[in-house]
Amino acid sequence: MRRFALPPSKLIGLLKQACEEAVASGELEPHHDAGYYCEWLVAKQLVKPV
Repeated sequence: MRRFALPPSKLIGLLKQACEEAVASGELEPHHDAGYYCEWLVAKQLVKPV
C-alpha cells in the first residue's frame, strides 16, 4: 500500500487476489518478498509506480 500510495480499500484485496491467482497458475513463484509481487503488479500495469 505504501509503495503505491494506496489507501486501505477493496483495491488492495483485488491486487492480492491477482497475485495469489498468478502464483496458483505458475506465473509467479510463491514465498518471495513483497517487492517481487509489486514489480509484477507494475509490469502487468495493475498499478502505477510512484
